[in-house]
Amino acid sequence: MVRAYVCLNLRSKALELFRNMREVGLTPEPVALAIVVAACGQLGELCVAKAFHGFVSKSGIQVDGFVSSGLLSLYGDSGGLDFAYQLLSEMLMKNIVTWNTMIHQCVKHNRLELAKQLFGSMGCTWVMEYDDPRLSRVDQYEEVLALFHEIESLGGKPNILTLSSTLSACASLGALDIGTWIHAYVEKNDMNLDGALDSSLIEM
Repeated sequence: MVRAYVCLNLRSKALELFRNMREVGLTPEPVALAIVVAACGQLGELCVAKAFHGFVSKSGIQVDGFVSSGLLSLYGDSGGLDFAYQLLSEMLMKNIVTWNTMIHQCVKHNRLELAKQLFGSMGCTWVMEYDDPRLSRVDQYEEVLALFHEIESLGGKPNILTLSSTLSACASLGALDIGTWIHAYVEKNDMNLDGALDSSLIEM
């Protein structure tokens, strides 16, 4: 029911139902928590993000990587990127989902230096999406491409999601030069053998 309210953009109803669950003593599972995080994110209010994070911390509920990444996105989308970074720093167990989420938020909010720092700390497969209109400037194009090169040199390797979202962004922003370079990167590394990137390449 909570999911249904979220899908219908009835955020307040979803959060009210969640509160009712807690009042009658029901302990939400990670899936339910992830849905509620999405509802909070739709509100885009930092105070809501802090309140929900506080609830999760005090409740003692075991959260998985997807709930943790949801909290990172919640803070980032609510204007609290520094809180997101603090949360990531406090996580005892970080996985590919949490690292990628934080890096995405850094790029989204034009914190490229912090994104580079996180990439260096991560040392594994990375994912980032570029949907911030500020990246339409030529200098930002060049910096994003430089970041791509730098992370590649550190041993990072983009996955299909990374490449698909990046190609889509190139298409929407008219960054044909970057898109062409990524296409060449894909071909060189045999990363589209199953045709998963065909639609993104055609769109670009």
